[in-house]
Amino acid sequence: MKNNIFLTLNTLQNGSSHLDKVVEVELVQARPDVTPPYSKRVVENSNTLNAIMFLLPFSLITFWLLIAFKLLNTLNSANNKIATFNILTKVPCRNCQYFANNPFLKCAVRPDTALTEEAMNCPDYCPKKGQR
Repeated sequence: MKNNIFLTLNTLQNGSSHLDKVVEVELVQARPDVTPPYSKRVVENSNTLNAIMFLLPFSLITFWLLIAFKLLNTLNSANNKIATFNILTKVPCRNCQYFANNPFLKCAVRPDTALTEEAMNCPDYCPKKGQR
């Protein structure tokens, strides 16, 4: 809906007034934006905000539980390695003349018990020559 209004501008020249210019101005009716009112936008955004606030504690708890399980797993494996190391240091197999540091056949006499706790009291243990 446009309304046309014509304005005339008068200029004064030497005290006399006469019609100098004609200017056309268009008036346009202002319309509000097509976007929904603020209250509707808040309601739409609050649904996603509620979902985020609902899931946030669960995701944080899950994250910390995963970290705790990883730490427990690391501690358990470290304890197992320490226990295995302590046992292997007491086993006399490395000083036996039948022991070979071969991954396929560690001991020529008792390969099934080599480097285990059962080898601590091995009846076939014979120290290497020069190590009594």
